Amino acid sequence: MKKIIKPTLVVAVLAVSAAIGYESYNRYQNQQSAFANPLLEENINALSDTNGGSYRYPHLLGKPKSCTLYHYLFLIPIFFILVSCNEISLDTKCPTINVELTDNVEELDADTILTTDSAELIPLQSTDNRPIGNVEIFKSDGERIAIVDDNYESIYIFSVNGTLVNVIHSVGKANSEYFEIADICLEKDFVYILDYRKRVVLKYTIRGEFVKSINIEKYWGNQMACKNGLIYLINDYSPTDIGNYEVFVIDENGNLINKYLPFEFTYMATPPVSCLQNNDEIMIVSQSDNTIYEVKEDKCSPIVRLDYGNKQMPEKFKKNDLRNLSEEKVLDKYILGIKRFRFSDKIIIIDFDYDSEEYTLLYNRITGKSTLTKGFVVNSNYRVGLSNYYISGEYVYEIMDASTLLFTYDAVFKQKDYLQDPYKSKLDDIVRALKDSDNPVIFRYKLK
Repeated sequence: MKKIIKPTLVVAVLAVSAAIGYESYNRYQNQQSAFANPLLEENINALSDTNGGSYRYPHLLGKPKSCTLYHYLFLIPIFFILVSCNEISLDTKCPTINVELTDNVEELDADTILTTDSAELIPLQSTDNRPIGNVEIFKSDGERIAIVDDNYESIYIFSVNGTLVNVIHSVGKANSEYFEIADICLEKDFVYILDYRKRVVLKYTIRGEFVKSINIEKYWGNQMACKNGLIYLINDYSPTDIGNYEVFVIDENGNLINKYLPFEFTYMATPPVSCLQNNDEIMIVSQSDNTIYEVKEDKCSPIVRLDYGNKQMPEKFKKNDLRNLSEEKVLDKYILGIKRFRFSDKIIIIDFDYDSEEYTLLYNRITGKSTLTKGFVVNSNYRVGLSNYYISGEYVYEIMDASTLLFTYDAVFKQKDYLQDPYKSKLDDIVRALKDSDNPVIFRYKLK
């Protein structure tokens, strides 16, 4: 890791350098003026400084030497100050969690993180012509919910109470159309769509009106986040025309603002780079060092790092193809990396696999404490555990498709005394009106 030079030391060095350089530059300017008017008395001393002290016949003295880099020394610290305003700021210290797998890791009661004495059940309004399949992308800005299913062709936009706002479906080759949705962002009254096949980001209004197309050919983006008019492109270790970086920050004209987390080679045996946004906070998982970073326009800071000890995959294997590693029985010995994560302003939930089992690490950002579990169970309200869930703001959204809910209701929920009112009555009402082909249902919990 790079060492951090103390700011006070830097300022002191720059100040001294500036003072020396400025004095030299002033002297040079005085000499130039003296040469132009050599017989003026006040210029004799300036000329003698340049020519070994000979001042009797200043008009016979040689012309002062041209201004060298030494004379412009005072400009160097100014240059560094100006450059530093646009330079990547990387903190290097962050908490490291030493992950120790034991045989007694159990599921954790969701009461640890959720206010489980209340929960909302939200059926998503029907979209008859385009029913939602398996949810692959879920984004919320607190007022709306946007969903992309496993067809990667349509964006379904709902209010937070499940009312349909709009469906954006614009597949095609035109400038205002996309081939396939890789990721989306909600930013104010706009939807941004990442299409990495066309190498563009498309901007639409919530109503589905096309606004503009942003060319990203010289970058690469597998995921993205949007904040204050800037687009954060997350690169899953693909080489680009402007260097190999995991994050590119660009404006809406495609101009590069900053780039972060350089890499030397493509990681083939690790989970994909993952990026999440919650309100104004953007985080990315870097598989190169099992670290979660917070990314801003002018700063990239590590938040927490995982150390898997002797189960950490050696660097030499990360460049190999997964199929080869599987044949060589390497995958059974190591943890590939962070598979998935979610976060709020208080917690980070990290998932990873080892020996065909999934583990969940709960990290408290306030206290710095961590707990290793095998997932969360909910023993109150609707008693629906956390599996296919997302965090947005202070809420957790667990998504269940209609057919699964109907099956679970018959098999479990309607058993006597399994659920208590008012949750049982609410679920009964929703199930009676639900069909297998309907849109998913959301269980919304509030974080503590």
